[in-house]
Formats: sequence, C-alpha cells, structure tokens
Amino acid sequence: MKLLVIKVFALSVVLLLGLRLTDHFFADKHFYKQTITHLRDGTPYDMVILGSSRAHSSYDPRVFESELGLNTINLGAPAQKLDATILSAQQSFKNSDPKLVLIDIFDLSISRIINEKQTLDQFMTLNQFPWSWSKFNAARRISGDSISLEMLSTTVRNHGAWPEVLARDFSVSNSVFNSLDFYKGYRAYFRQIDSTGWAKFLQKYEGKNELKRELNLSDYEKEQIDRLVEVLKDHNCEMLFLNAPTFVFDVSARARAYSKAIGSYLQQLGLRYLDLNEIKTELGLGREHFSDPNHLNVQGAQLVSAYLSGFIAQEFDLPALKPESINLDGNRYELLNNDEQISDLFVLQTSPYRAELIINVEADDPLDVPVVIFNGRKELKFKLSHLNLIQLQNKDYLILPFNLESDLSEFLRIKIDGKQMDVSQIYISTNR
Repeated sequence: MKLLVIKVFALSVVLLLGLRLTDHFFADKHFYKQTITHLRDGTPYDMVILGSSRAHSSYDPRVFESELGLNTINLGAPAQKLDATILSAQQSFKNSDPKLVLIDIFDLSISRIINEKQTLDQFMTLNQFPWSWSKFNAARRISGDSISLEMLSTTVRNHGAWPEVLARDFSVSNSVFNSLDFYKGYRAYFRQIDSTGWAKFLQKYEGKNELKRELNLSDYEKEQIDRLVEVLKDHNCEMLFLNAPTFVFDVSARARAYSKAIGSYLQQLGLRYLDLNEIKTELGLGREHFSDPNHLNVQGAQLVSAYLSGFIAQEFDLPALKPESINLDGNRYELLNNDEQISDLFVLQTSPYRAELIINVEADDPLDVPVVIFNGRKELKFKLSHLNLIQLQNKDYLILPFNLESDLSEFLRIKIDGKQMDVSQIYISTNR
C-alpha cells in the first residue's frame, strides 16, 4: 500500500510538471497570451498597469515610456476582478521592481462573481500564467469548491486542439487581431461609437441616473482592495488608483456613487485616487474618442496617457531620465518625436509578432483607401480611413497595425489603392 501511494504521488508530480510545460502552447487564443510574453522575456518594468478592459484600452505604455522614461507594461484584461489582478501583479514582480503601479478600479472590479461567464473571464487571465501556488490560490478564491483540473490546465481543457497547436493556430502571433492597436499589453480599437450603438446605450441606462439610497462599500469589497494594497506595499510600490473615462459615469448614479465610495475608502488608506471622468472636458474627450461607451479608442487613450504622464511627473518623485535598459525601438511616439529623417511612409516593427504601417498625410490627402500587405504567405487586406488617424506635433499619421507572418525585412510588399509602394524605411525592433 505504501509503495502504491508513492507511485501515485510520483505519477501525479510527473503529470503536473508535464502540464506546466504544455499549458503555454494550449492557452486560449487571447491577446493576453502576447502580453505575457513581455513578462517572460525577463524585461524589468518601472511601471505596471493593472485592471480590466478599461485599463488595457485607456493607458498606452508608449506614451509613458516616451514622456517619462519609464519602461511600462499594461496587464489589464477583459472583465478582470481583483483576484486575477493580484495574480497579474505578483507575476510582474518576478523580474521587476516597479517604481509605480497604476490600478484602474471601479464597481465591477471589486464586486463578487455572479455567473459562470465572469468566472471564465478570470480564468482567461489565469490560464496564461504558468502553474504556481499564487495561481492556485487565485483559482481557489475565484471558483471556490468547484475548482477542477480542467479549469486550471489549458492542456486538459483544449486537449482536442492538437492539430491547431501543431499548425501554430494557437501561437502567440495569432493571439491579437490585425488592425488592433497593441503594445506591451495595451489594446485599443481604431473606431468610434456609431449612432446606433449610442442610442442603444442611452436606452439601456434610461432611468438609472438617480440613486434612492446612499451607497457604501461592503466588507467583501474593502477586503478585495486591502489584499491588493498589501501585495503592492510588500514590494514598496508607489500606487495611483484610477477610474478610466466612460460614458456610463454620466448616465448611471450607481457608477458615480461607487466611484465616490472607492475614492473615500482609498483616502482612508492614505492612497491616491484620480477619477478621470470628472475631468473629461478638461481632457478634451468627446464621443469621437471612444470605441464604445465604456472604452476609449486609440485617439482617446493617447490624450489620457499624455495627461497622466504630466500628472505623474508632477505628483510623484520618479526618475525622469531614460535609462539605457529601456528599449524604445518599437515605440512609434518616440520615433515620430525624435527622428527628423523619417520618410512619409515606413514600417515599424513593434514586437517579434507585430508591425505598423505608418503614413504621414496632409489635410487634402484621400484617407479612405484600400491597402494590401503581403508578408510571407499571407495577403492582408485593409481599408484605411480617418479612424486610423493620429496627431503628433502638428502632423497627421495614418496607423495600420498588422501581424507578422515572416521576417519583416525580406518578405514585405505593400499596395495602397492598387499602387505598389516603395517601403524604403523599415524599423526593426530589437525587443525580442
């Protein structure tokens, strides 16, 4: 009997070690898979951004790197609760000693999980990380007694996906859609709220702009905040809690009451809280800066990140010089701000998996044009428009991100409006 127990234990250890090695390959095709590669490569980060989809669509690391000289990663993920956020923070500390952590927080961040979809959303984050005691604790808190090996292991859950894994369909390079703006975990859309989406949003929140009773945080919600704060204090991090701009704040009395309650509790803890909804007008934010009523688009994130860079520089005693350890090769704002020899059309590699076509345009240039990018075996078709436009130093640029199929310098052809383009400048990122 004793020998049997030893054999079972040894087999279990081998099984768990095997799953730990294979889970990365079977992890779901989710943009967080590409985000985590920036943690796994051992790069130390000076600033870490935590939170939900509001975080990953609002705070662009490129701006902070260019303006503050702080190597930055955004670990926000859709529908993320603080249990998953805490694990993300713990993972970031393995190779980094961040000087500042930004935490986007609102009512859904701290509330209890109420359905299976919310549980699965948390595991979409957890399952991108390797097995660890911290991950097991996070999984236990999220799922309680219903925790299973299938929930913890992507190899077990996606075991039928061998053909897709072998065909690289589950690869990191396929985890972010073409045309999405993506950089070190930041992910936002080049789109705006249309009239139909706006009308549905107003209808959904009709009659919800009054609150019948005072709202206070529950003991559970306070505990969630306390646990995150304790983890960050253990690593001597400066903290800035934020509430990203959203139109929900304008039409929901509950959203405003929660923000006030969260701010009040953080103040009791001696922590800073900045609700960016209260300064939307000052920031110059309008409907054209949102991809939907809950999330900023690329242009909105650029405005918010620039404002926060100034706020951080003024309010926090952080080093302002760019240390040599920061690799800015894939940072378009750094390149556009400092390279006077740049051509009107060029390609910038932002990571081993992504690149951007960048075109300097004039006010009278046609913007709605078809673009075809040939890279390796793939032919990518896009339609550029004013939605792809960003402004920097009084210049206008069209930005088109795309996934890399093969070596950028050897296998790249671009057609714009049917005309073959001479891509004379290709900037290869060394951040590999």
